[in-house]
Amino acid sequence: MSGKVSARNRITEGSIFGQLLLFFFPIFVWDFFQQLYNTADAL
Repeated sequence: MSGKVSARNRITEGSIFGQLLLFFFPIFVWDFFQQLYNTADAL
């Protein structure tokens, strides 16, 4: 067995803030465009 770290375990390593940013950024972007669409639809 090699000493490589699998890609699926990277979220448990490193800084917490950086990992949270990587997790929440796509959610934030999606929510922003969803709110923009709903606002344009309401107008």
